[in-house]
Amino acid sequence: MLMTTTHTIPGKQLEVIKPLHGYGHMFESISKSNPAFTFAELDIESAALKLKADAVVGMNYSTVVSNGILMVHAYGTAVKFVDEKKAGFFEWFGKKISR
Repeated sequence: MLMTTTHTIPGKQLEVIKPLHGYGHMFESISKSNPAFTFAELDIESAALKLKADAVVGMNYSTVVSNGILMVHAYGTAVKFVDEKKAGFFEWFGKKISR
């Protein structure tokens, strides 16, 4: 599953499916190698696969440490790749506009 922090993928037209959220927690350590980040990403990937998404764009993370526990909230947007020629429309401000 392609997961990126960018909101576009070069050469691809995207159709938004829905926003996704994932969560993970582990004993305190703010390194990216902490399993809490991996758990949060796997949570999002699992939800994206159920939606038959091609990618997740706009990935971002927020973290909170409370009582020695690191909590990670990961979020992004599930998208499908659209073949502009087959679709016969393009997205503009979330509306389908015919050519």
